[in-house]
Amino acid sequence: ALFVLGIALAVAGVRQRRNQLLLIWTVVPLIAGAVLTIDTPFYPRISGLVPFAVLAVALALGQGLAALREAWPGIAGRWLARMVAAAVLAAVCANNVRTYFIDYAPHHHHSPAVPIARWIQLHGRGRTTYMVGGAPDFYIRHGTIRFMTYGYDTRDVVDLDRFLGSQQFNPATSAWIIMPQGKQLIPRLTAAVGPLTIEEHRDARGTLVFYSGVPERR
Repeated sequence: ALFVLGIALAVAGVRQRRNQLLLIWTVVPLIAGAVLTIDTPFYPRISGLVPFAVLAVALALGQGLAALREAWPGIAGRWLARMVAAAVLAAVCANNVRTYFIDYAPHHHHSPAVPIARWIQLHGRGRTTYMVGGAPDFYIRHGTIRFMTYGYDTRDVVDLDRFLGSQQFNPATSAWIIMPQGKQLIPRLTAAVGPLTIEEHRDARGTLVFYSGVPERR
């Protein structure tokens, strides 16, 4: 709603230079960009349009807050504008968190971050979860994993031999994420940690995403 209102304000005040810049900003990436990047993904045009969309929302919000301050002059109007601005920002943040972490991420696994985080949530309580075979392309410190596993102890093992030779850890309270490119490390890991229950985790297409390992109970 704020985006549509911002566009309406820009079109209504098209003689103002700031509104002209706002309109040009979307015409160039959307139309000229579509011609120049006809054989490339849509992402370059999206990256050019995102600032414009945010500015359109900001324009509408700014105009609305200014109208509130004019309707209620003085301290009351200023406080009302601040509360409305805070409420809008809170609603935007809550909507972004919901649409990504609840609606989108659980159903569209374009990376192993979400299923790894879910496995840690199920098996990592009271343990230290280590990732091997991920570096240098993927780490357990991935932002999504860190967000979803806040409060869990997670660590990356970049060099397994160096880690086993220099680090002190409790095998009984360890859990392991082994990325597919680190499959050859499983025998070395089992020899150092002890018997592990190794499981394969695949996506909906059957592609191997990662291995998990927890010490077998004795």
